[in-house]
Amino acid sequence: MAHLGATWVKTEGGFFYWINFPNLNTNDLFKIAIDKKVAFVPGDPFCPTPGTGLHHARLNYTFSTPEQIEEGMKRLAEAVDELAIPAVH
Repeated sequence: MAHLGATWVKTEGGFFYWINFPNLNTNDLFKIAIDKKVAFVPGDPFCPTPGTGLHHARLNYTFSTPEQIEEGMKRLAEAVDELAIPAVH
């Protein structure tokens, strides 16, 4: 995901991890991710001004094992790649 310019801040605690995808709409990403059985919350509902969180995703990691997190991130990366490089039909 880093090759797409995705950024994140290492968390020091809490329940959530925020990722910024500057070139992707996370509402669109969410639809693909769900098909891959991985979920996150698009960032826009958390922003006071509509449209300002369209490139952000909030991930919860509190009840997942390290193995589940790794698998979830692989699936999320697949969804990102699919959205960034649409299939040719």
